Amino acid sequence: MSPSRAATPAGSPASAATPTTSSAGSAPAVSSALSTTDLRIEAAAGPIVVGVDLVVPRGRTLGVVGESGSGKSMIAKAVTGLLPAGVRASGRMTLGDQEIALDGGEQSFGPVRGSRVVLLLQDPFTSLSPVHRCGSQILAAARIPARSSRAARRALAAERLAEVGLPADVADRYPFELSGGMRQRVAIAAALAAEPEVLLADEPTTALDTTTQAGILELLHSVQTSRQMGLVLITHDLELARSTCDELLVLYAGQVLESGPAAQVLATPGHPYTRALHAANPPLDVRLAHLPAVEGSVPRPATVLDRCPFAARCPHVHDECTAERPVLLPITPERSSACVLGAEYLAIDAAPDQ
Repeated sequence: MSPSRAATPAGSPASAATPTTSSAGSAPAVSSALSTTDLRIEAAAGPIVVGVDLVVPRGRTLGVVGESGSGKSMIAKAVTGLLPAGVRASGRMTLGDQEIALDGGEQSFGPVRGSRVVLLLQDPFTSLSPVHRCGSQILAAARIPARSSRAARRALAAERLAEVGLPADVADRYPFELSGGMRQRVAIAAALAAEPEVLLADEPTTALDTTTQAGILELLHSVQTSRQMGLVLITHDLELARSTCDELLVLYAGQVLESGPAAQVLATPGHPYTRALHAANPPLDVRLAHLPAVEGSVPRPATVLDRCPFAARCPHVHDECTAERPVLLPITPERSSACVLGAEYLAIDAAPDQ
């Protein structure tokens, strides 16, 4: 294997220069709303996320895709200070021009969570209280001054509800009185009430029907555009990522295997794992004798720190893949891949069964 693709410690000059960061912020004129360098998440059982760099420019969408167990949701929780007890994060994080201590707990995240960076969950019942009216929950998130008049409070609640396409009377209703789509819109209204700079949406439409899903995504895009808000979309849906995201990170076993413009990454995958995900999600107008599947399961990150994490499931594996861990390096000016084949992999015929 060429020395240029040998594994180097994340956070070293070679690692920090990988286009995970630069590609996610490929438009240099756009300032960064959120960035991490060498983000690591660990628990007593071992590492969960290993050396992830990402950049979320203002007004743009960064997609994060990968199988369950890849570490997507843990990244979202780490950058909002919501990791469960016993799990810790390290590395560098900046929110706008402010550096945030990832291991600082509430002292670091209390002043910014909800006001500058927000996590929107898949199920609105996990973020909305069932015993409080929707309006009061939106106002609590907006952090409206306690001495504000009743009329001012109702006007603000109505304004936030209108922004997500709901009538003002929803403010007086409880979440359980609403449909799934309306509940998610209320959750979005509460998440956006304080006009945050970054929204992390973790599978925000998975539990919704197709029509409602399209409405929610259109809503998020509209608000993002009007506020120039950075958006991180965590999803299993590659077509959703293609149509919604500007940039894409492909995550596997806590490591980024590929990054770059979403349309390019999904049109011509630069890593065997990305190609396997793409093959397992054929277009609706393509008929196949059998649906391709990726045999096996995502390994624990601690067991693959010294090799390519996808080696055990990869159809192109060879000795170099298990000798050391490939790092994320450029394969085009805008894209990066952590495959020992490098740019050569782009030339491999993308047959559906590969």
